[in-house]
Amino acid sequence: MVALNLALQVACLVVIGAFIRKRNIVDESFETNLSRFIMNVALPAMIINSIGKGINSENIGSLWLIWGVSIVFCLAFILLLGHLLFLALGRGHLARVARMAAFIPNFTFMGIPVISSLYGNAGLVYFNLLVVPVRLTYYLLAKPLLDPTGGREKTSVKQKLKNIFSPLVVSVIIGLVLGISGLQLPVFIDKTISTLASTCNALGMVMCGMILSRVQLKDIFSQPRVFVITAVRVLVLPAVALVIMIFVPIDPMLKKVVIMYCALPAAAMIPSFVVRYDNVPEARTAASVTVFTSTLLCVATLPLWYAVVEAVIK
Repeated sequence: MVALNLALQVACLVVIGAFIRKRNIVDESFETNLSRFIMNVALPAMIINSIGKGINSENIGSLWLIWGVSIVFCLAFILLLGHLLFLALGRGHLARVARMAAFIPNFTFMGIPVISSLYGNAGLVYFNLLVVPVRLTYYLLAKPLLDPTGGREKTSVKQKLKNIFSPLVVSVIIGLVLGISGLQLPVFIDKTISTLASTCNALGMVMCGMILSRVQLKDIFSQPRVFVITAVRVLVLPAVALVIMIFVPIDPMLKKVVIMYCALPAAAMIPSFVVRYDNVPEARTAASVTVFTSTLLCVATLPLWYAVVEAVIK
């Protein structure tokens, strides 16, 4: 019931975002600025708030385990599966989109609100720490994974550092420092951060709706193989994660978070990266439709995966 109510809430917020963008109640500049606000203010506040209050000197030892799981499974293993999908789909524009969609779920606009609602602050701490290695590689790998040339153009050290040390990564560092040191922020600052953090869930879902509003109905069935990508993203990957996590001797909460991470839809930013690195009609359509179909399907699949995870992982 918890997951079903969450799914319905997600659907409502996504529909609101799509509606207000489709009807031009807000324009493209608002969408752009809202994305910047979420990425640079609301999400960092939520990360600082959850990690700062969830990590302490007693449980810091689990940090290395979480990052180990992230690197081995969320990065290396899933990237391998994504590359196999890339090979199976013929190495073209659609295949590059498929590899990126398999590799990177929507852990920002969708993942954080979902995990927060399902597992509270305990799950959110695990989740925010789990995606740190993913965040560090996300921007660095977007070009090599999507660019037809393989992204062999040189990038300056300054730009690489800027990509790595984004506000979201810096906020993780701040949260760790606060949690481990036991430092207490002044009450008014703590309340300000908590208030900003509370805006993240709703705004993230509305933002998803705005992004999905760009998809035209005729585009959805123009490339049937996109549905293969969607099925891999929301059905195959969480199924693989479930099987593996059953046999991995780690905290059950971490297992649940990993599986739900894999059950998330394709990252909302993939169409933007495609426009930047592989700007052809086939790739743009495939990216937009993949995000659209995987997000809509997740309204049904997330509650199902939550029920399965709760029944299997004890």
